[in-house]
Amino acid sequence: MHIASTTDMTSVEDYELPIELWEQIIDIIAEENRVPDLLNCSLVCREWVSRCRFHLCITAHLFSSADLSSFTGFISSSPLLPTRVRVMRVNSQSSLPAANSSLSWIAHIPLRLSKLPNLESLYLTNIDLERQHSSFWKSYTTFRGLSFLEVRYPRYSRWSQLTRLISASQSLQTRLVLSETLGPEIAHNGVGLGVFYLNASHLQQIRIDIPWKILAAVSSSWIFTIPSLYRIVINVTDISPAAMFPPEHRYVWGSVGAVFYAPSPRHPLLANVNMTFEDESVAVELVNYGDTERRKLTVRFNDELCSFAYIAGILSSLTSCDLKVIAIRRSDKREPSTSLNPFNEPWHLIDRTLFNSHHHLTELEVDLSQHSSEYFTQNKHCIINIYSILFPTSMTRGVLPQTCNPDVCWFHDSNGARDEDG
Repeated sequence: MHIASTTDMTSVEDYELPIELWEQIIDIIAEENRVPDLLNCSLVCREWVSRCRFHLCITAHLFSSADLSSFTGFISSSPLLPTRVRVMRVNSQSSLPAANSSLSWIAHIPLRLSKLPNLESLYLTNIDLERQHSSFWKSYTTFRGLSFLEVRYPRYSRWSQLTRLISASQSLQTRLVLSETLGPEIAHNGVGLGVFYLNASHLQQIRIDIPWKILAAVSSSWIFTIPSLYRIVINVTDISPAAMFPPEHRYVWGSVGAVFYAPSPRHPLLANVNMTFEDESVAVELVNYGDTERRKLTVRFNDELCSFAYIAGILSSLTSCDLKVIAIRRSDKREPSTSLNPFNEPWHLIDRTLFNSHHHLTELEVDLSQHSSEYFTQNKHCIINIYSILFPTSMTRGVLPQTCNPDVCWFHDSNGARDEDG
């Protein structure tokens, strides 16, 4: 953090307004989080420096050992300043291994900034965990009790190097952003990386942004012993779903389902698990409402980017979740004037999978997309007839509506006028 010195500055006496009024203006700038303007204000005159510093120290930006020394000296100048620090952002600015660059200063941060009682968020970017001393993770327990921890693009060689850092902070929310280029060479199923064992008693939510190859490796061994955890978000960053459903994808989706279903005491009973592809081709949400009769899966997919066969594969892989309610929602970004004929689409793949894999299903919700609605409106189809053609097995099981609602039916109007033949 670079804040102006008090030498060779203009005095506030050169201005007509009282200093109290200028300080109120600076406070307003700080409330609006206008950091560049605060830095400019600190350059105006010596009387403004302390007020600007008071606000600027809320967020600490550390990019080097020199920054750490400068910031440590700065907050030591007043007993009030350490209490002002809410956010710390650490970036090593280096993708080189520790052998080629001196990154030991990152290990010293908790030792030199141990008294930040109101620190809420910690962002660690490009840090090297691969060659850290065993005391590194213990030192970061100094920041135990954070509201938020983000670890972005770390260099690591074993899963434990990641999980120990997360466990040390005991944050309420954590985000882990991984890159395939900074991780280890991953053999089949992540053999050689150990177990992804995460034990953090206070953690409530975790988000993982991860390439598919690394997800396939970590999901083969992950164990969550986190009693407070209720939500996991997984964002696949590097691939789109395949046209078909490769066998190796079945294992990954099955592992996601196993975490949600909590088949053993080592997993917490999660309320929510989300898994998405960054290109918005597929989004899967598993929700546990606390009542086993309402355990729900929602699958949103764009059929221009993801095939019906892949969606059927997902449904087949999640059979262990004992789902009661499944919602299938198709969306796309076609031109508004586009009209799709769903009768020419392979919805039978989904219908057959539901029959073969989800025997406890009690309710099925289907959204065929706006473009399908245009087709049904133009051709005056009753929703019940549509379900009977696209999902004959599901209709026989009674998991879809058996009578139409005139308010949402394309054939029967909402004013009571009905065609008795349907």
